[in-house]
Amino acid sequence: MRRNGLIAGVVGLAVIGFGAATMVATPAAALQDGPDAGLIEVGKMAPSWTLPDADGKMHSLEEYRGKVVVMDFWATWCGPCKRAMPGLQSLHEDFKDRGVVILGVNTWERDGNQKAIDYMKEHEYTYGLVLDGDKVAEAYGVRGIPTFYVIGVDGKVIKTKVGYDPEGEQKMAEFLEEYLAEQDMS
Repeated sequence: MRRNGLIAGVVGLAVIGFGAATMVATPAAALQDGPDAGLIEVGKMAPSWTLPDADGKMHSLEEYRGKVVVMDFWATWCGPCKRAMPGLQSLHEDFKDRGVVILGVNTWERDGNQKAIDYMKEHEYTYGLVLDGDKVAEAYGVRGIPTFYVIGVDGKVIKTKVGYDPEGEQKMAEFLEEYLAEQDMS
């Protein structure tokens, strides 16, 4: 009996350890195939979208052609999403003058757009925010949040990532540096 308890404890610690490395808020139905099942493959064209910002101005993916777009699908009720946001703000500050656009795509929001707008303002996040992203999330195969897409200068998906990773900001910065160097944008 004691041995079974020890095994359960070790398994529990292993699960907790994995969860600390990558955290995702995922609807229960999405867990069947894993949170990254169904994402658009790297190298494929990113689906077009047009979404409003906090002021009601419409933005489309096409207006960012020639730039690198980092899209973060998120919601205010999502703890892992909120943990990723300071890193996204840092990336925005480091790369905004180098042809990289960071966009928070608010999706699955439970309490309306104003909550997302207020959250961004309260935390002084200055990277882009687009709202009403549910249909875009569906088109991009998002099944858990946060989900990150990086769209290259040609409109193709160049990276995807599901979940919060404490080292995510550093990994994304390295990825962006490498991509920008390859595009002669560094």
